[in-house]
Amino acid sequence: MIGELHQGTPPLTDRERDVLRCLAKGYDNREIADTLGIAVRTVNRHLENIRAKLGHRRRSD
Repeated sequence: MIGELHQGTPPLTDRERDVLRCLAKGYDNREIADTLGIAVRTVNRHLENIRAKLGHRRRSD
């Protein structure tokens, strides 16, 4: 489930969950940025934070 984390892991922010939902729909970074009204660079930062919090190294994980 989106936002469900292991004990002791920082929770995802609302915006990180928004980005994750778009990612789950198969959107690329530009589509995520356009959908959420943010810069692609910001999308990249959110994805980095999500991967760090969830312990994944690749987008496909």
